[in-house]
Amino acid sequence: MKIWKDAEGHAYETRITVAEIRDVKTELGINLMDIATGDLLQKISEDVILLCDILYVINRVQAKEYNIDDVQFGRNLYGDALENATRAF
Repeated sequence: MKIWKDAEGHAYETRITVAEIRDVKTELGINLMDIATGDLLQKISEDVILLCDILYVINRVQAKEYNIDDVQFGRNLYGDALENATRAF
């Protein structure tokens, strides 16, 4: 579990449990378990939009507490915030 802040200073605790794996699979059609066996990690590292979508699904409950939707979440991920979120993931 890692804590990082978006560009607006909102703190997120990124934790990937079975629930988050299920949510990402249901909403994005991506099985995070494929990171261990396939080229998913490379695909995510090459596609910042995909990374942001995955991070939003994983951190959606916290984002909603800040009244942040998926669009604003993406807008708040740039520079150091994006780098820190990537490392947390």
